[in-house]
Amino acid sequence: MARDYHSPSSLGYKCDRAWYYAYVGHMREPDVDYRDIESGKIKAVKDPKGQLQCSYKQRGASLGTGLHNTLEAYYSGGQPDWIWKPGQVAQSGLHLLPRAECCTAIEIEAEIGYEPSGETDPRKPTKVMRAYGTRYAGRRDLTVQMQPSEFDRLGIANIANGWLLLDYKSTADIVQYAKTAADLTDDIAACAYALDVMVKHGLSILPCRWVYFESKEIRRALAVDFTITLQRAREVLERYSLKAKHLDSLNVIQEAAQNLDACCDYSGRPGVIGCSYHQEKGGPCNARRTTGDRLSALEGSNKKMAVMSEEMKAQFAAARSQLSSGAAPMIVSLPAAGTPPMTRGEILPDNGGAVAAPKPRAPRAPKAPTTIAEKMQDTAVVEAPVVAVVSAENLDAIASLSADLAQARVLLEGSNNALAEAEAELATAAQKCDEARLANEVATTAVSAILADIRTAAS
Repeated sequence: MARDYHSPSSLGYKCDRAWYYAYVGHMREPDVDYRDIESGKIKAVKDPKGQLQCSYKQRGASLGTGLHNTLEAYYSGGQPDWIWKPGQVAQSGLHLLPRAECCTAIEIEAEIGYEPSGETDPRKPTKVMRAYGTRYAGRRDLTVQMQPSEFDRLGIANIANGWLLLDYKSTADIVQYAKTAADLTDDIAACAYALDVMVKHGLSILPCRWVYFESKEIRRALAVDFTITLQRAREVLERYSLKAKHLDSLNVIQEAAQNLDACCDYSGRPGVIGCSYHQEKGGPCNARRTTGDRLSALEGSNKKMAVMSEEMKAQFAAARSQLSSGAAPMIVSLPAAGTPPMTRGEILPDNGGAVAAPKPRAPRAPKAPTTIAEKMQDTAVVEAPVVAVVSAENLDAIASLSADLAQARVLLEGSNNALAEAEAELATAAQKCDEARLANEVATTAVSAILADIRTAAS
């Protein structure tokens, strides 16, 4: 089903089925005003019936809208509200944004393209940009022409006659969700906005800055700088025009393929469903990820947990080096019988590890052993020193086993999570089975009653 135009962000969907639900089935959640959330009028919690009055996805989107509105008021010369939460989040990244008084030209929420969209609804785009047979509609957050000194303050090269393209992104976790410069030079939205600026202002290259604002307890922001050329923007839009034509060819939901690799995006936890259209989130999609798929995702995201730290690697390398150089092997000696116990600080570094004389202690009344460990202390006697030699092969084996143990722990945690989810699904299936059985009994009773009425009428 061909669309009149596509928003660049809509072409960023990894899953055709999710795109179909959102843009053909119109199953997107309605917008929510963050002031209603902040005042308590709408709560992102479950009501007595177990339904969310406002989903966490809606809450995040409304906070992002509030952040945009706050910065729009700042750059348009209005009165931005820095007190409400979106304003506080925006303040965390103000130092990464150009100062309004240092800009000679400011374009706020400018529509892309020149061609009329044909829309009569004022809430919809009035203009579109046509590229490679696809019409795009969208708005650029902020485009400015700055003084050279402001480029120096922000640490950005002034390579486009003073022009700079900016975008604001609110996120729950910068480390997990912020895109890199390499990602953004291949991003459809970034390239579409940059192409629009370069065409309108006669540029062949454009510096860009995407600012990510963290919206949780931590107030911090990250600026990601990158450069897009006119040729690069055209290459990316040409590639995405093929995707747009493919999506336009989808006429029924069955033609929209499910991408199981996208099911867990934005859940914040590897192997956990994050798509709002999935049945686990109350949606219609029945995509099934096997336990093995979820474990693989969990293992891939936690590989670093199974790798030795650099400090541990250095310790093992030093030990191997000592052994290969012909030095005496490391020896671990147990004290002979009758040797007083050592206390902290009694091993001297300059006397070969000799044991210093014990510090005098005040006599204490003997205490009868009560635990098994205390009783064993009274009876266990080491008759002679025991010497253990740690070879290089043993060190390698210990290192390998340590890594295997850490990886096994990660897999065990993942399997426990998958098992819990499977048990929950089984319980849900059992409940549905009981409901179906009850419905069948009701239907059977109804049919029997109808048959009885028929027989009575016939007689």
